[in-house]
Amino acid sequence: MKIAVSFAFTACKRVSISLHILTDYTMTVKPWKDLLRKLRTCLLISLRLHGISLSSFPITVSNIEHGDIFSVSQLIAHDELSLTHKSQEIAELEEACMDSPLAFIPSLVEGDVSSNWKMLQISCIERHTFKNLCPDDESSPGPLLFFLQHYHDTLKLASHRSLILAQTWGREVRFYVSFHRFNSGHCTTNTHALL
Repeated sequence: MKIAVSFAFTACKRVSISLHILTDYTMTVKPWKDLLRKLRTCLLISLRLHGISLSSFPITVSNIEHGDIFSVSQLIAHDELSLTHKSQEIAELEEACMDSPLAFIPSLVEGDVSSNWKMLQISCIERHTFKNLCPDDESSPGPLLFFLQHYHDTLKLASHRSLILAQTWGREVRFYVSFHRFNSGHCTTNTHALL
């Protein structure tokens, strides 16, 4: 929202200086179109990862562009793990996404094409399944990596998947120990060592 207000303020300020600037596409419309394309990517990420606890920060254009708040590799790793936990299947998924001729970046002009827009909507709406590795036509959903190929780094993605799985496992162990303590009424030496 801050970006939009800043663009509007700058445009109004320029109007007071010169009216011909209003007709200049690059000064008035282009920044809004660019912002809308970036918002499209934020919505894709938010809807693909709906229900996954990522951060206390919202997924916004500025938070993703900042670079220190969200790791796009982490977001892609979450999406991959929502499809499957098997390393061979994830490797096949990454290879299929990198080789797909249909892949595009939603924050660029190519995301404006109606068939690509339809594919984005389907990818946001349909639940995750591993049946189709990557879309083979415009009517199939795609994983985040399909739309964010430029962030493909096998080592980074594997590292993030490992961290995510370790965090999940750690939470489950803590829950199990807490539940065990609650049911038994006391703490045994073995359960105390796990904490």
